[in-house]
Amino acid sequence: MSANSERGGRPEFGPCDGCGLMVEFREVIDQQHDVALQPGEFPSQRLPQRARWHLASGIAWPGENETAWCRLDHDLICPAAEEPEERVLRNLQSRLAVRARLAWDRRSDGR
Repeated sequence: MSANSERGGRPEFGPCDGCGLMVEFREVIDQQHDVALQPGEFPSQRLPQRARWHLASGIAWPGENETAWCRLDHDLICPAAEEPEERVLRNLQSRLAVRARLAWDRRSDGR
């Protein structure tokens, strides 16, 4: 059981260790670990199956379901991670890299 299983399906927000951007940590259905999800929902049909996550009662699980929307594993698009093979994930990673750089610049400027 994960250390965060007492959350009862509630999200925990915090910075990614790699890029510093805010992510949503969710307990995974196997209760062995948490997954860092990119905030927001994404159209399922545009993402590779390995990137798709869903929530049921606040618990995350990977793969398919009947909805047109899914959550996205942040680790696949983190600017600090290796470049993904899929173009759609590379594009999202590029956008996050810009966002991370802007956030870093603001912190450096004391804003």
